[in-house]
Amino acid sequence: MDFTPSDDLKYELGMLLSSRPSYLETDELPLVNGSVLNYGIKPSIYTAVEHSDIVNGEISSRLLIMLQRYEPRLKNPIIDHLFSDCNYSHFSITALFFMDKVKFRIKWNKNSGEISLDE
Repeated sequence: MDFTPSDDLKYELGMLLSSRPSYLETDELPLVNGSVLNYGIKPSIYTAVEHSDIVNGEISSRLLIMLQRYEPRLKNPIIDHLFSDCNYSHFSITALFFMDKVKFRIKWNKNSGEISLDE
């Protein structure tokens, strides 16, 4: 049985998705890379012109890392690329929220690089 995420969870995920790390060059600093100083998801360096399955894989990977680091209430998250159009790539996230399975959609704006809940 799927559970609809609460408004509080949606709000907090929205904040996380719209946040960007303070320090972008942290790959060489693993403690900083995994800390709250790096809260959020790195902005995409890709554009709609460069759109491909590789880019969708990178976005999926970033979403997964973000959820694992900063939203521990969501257990075993699975990210799936659903489809893409001229402006957006759409993803599905399925996870356990306490004992309930939750599912929600994320969209990535290929033109602005913004990632948000797809409601």
